[in-house]
Amino acid sequence: MEFYGLLGERLEHSLSPRINKIILEKNNTEGAYKLFEIPNDKLGDFVNAIKLLKIKGFNVTIPYKESIIKYLDNISDEAARIGAVNTVMLKDNKLYGYNTDYFGIHIMLKSKNISIKNKTAVVLGAGGACKAVITYLLDNDVEKIYTILYSITVDLHQTVDNKENIAKFTNEYDKLVKAVKEENKQETLKELSELYNFLAGFIDDFSTHKKDVIVIKTKNDVFKAYSILDNEDWESVTDSINSATQNFARISVDVKDLNDKDTGKSKGKNDDQNISKYNVNKAYMMIEELQNAINLKEKEIFLIKYKNLLEELENVWYNF
Repeated sequence: MEFYGLLGERLEHSLSPRINKIILEKNNTEGAYKLFEIPNDKLGDFVNAIKLLKIKGFNVTIPYKESIIKYLDNISDEAARIGAVNTVMLKDNKLYGYNTDYFGIHIMLKSKNISIKNKTAVVLGAGGACKAVITYLLDNDVEKIYTILYSITVDLHQTVDNKENIAKFTNEYDKLVKAVKEENKQETLKELSELYNFLAGFIDDFSTHKKDVIVIKTKNDVFKAYSILDNEDWESVTDSINSATQNFARISVDVKDLNDKDTGKSKGKNDDQNISKYNVNKAYMMIEELQNAINLKEKEIFLIKYKNLLEELENVWYNF
């Protein structure tokens, strides 16, 4: 009889034994699939036991997808690049680690005849599978990746006091997933805009850096304008960009402070400040260019300026 199992810390709700029992029966394999609830300080002992008992293989779930790697004899290329393992096989008394999420995204896209080469991809979420998806996309020549909600890898329940807002955020996220599944573009954009609005509020609550709050609020306003662009409600689009202009103008004060304090600084320090001022000024001009596109009521020009502005706001975030 062959033995398999699932490694994790808390597995009482796992359906894996039932699912894998069906798989074993379908493949006419005499075997069993068990749950291995192992505390973190016993992970090394567990690995030794796997080899001693000749367990054929096991799946890995949180929180061990990364920490299991150091106990393995070999890991596949994709698992090494992802930095996580979810499947381990015992062969010749050596443990081999793999990441099957990587191949799962390949099979899913192939089954739907979806080509991603030179395309733009949006990845929702920030869990363990997210890294596998992004690695696969990069390996297969996707042109650009937007990772929505990557900033919310923090535990909101530990950083935000307003639990009601967290519940509302979760509800909006569920609505977003539903809209994506239904391939409803307008509803998807609407829900993304709502989520970004929550993000701005959360960062305002717990961030001590004024710059972070300003950039997020500016991006929130810009995205809100983009989300209603297809409706050609130019008045509402204008209101959102005007709000972005007012928000981002607050960061210009900090740039002026840098200008006033440049005298007497070291060359390296001045170089860093020059980069910061350049990014801020460039982003501010791009917001004005976005306003010009609205005045002309040119959607295509707006989209080009919008994408360029988001990239520049990222530069402001990292350099200022």
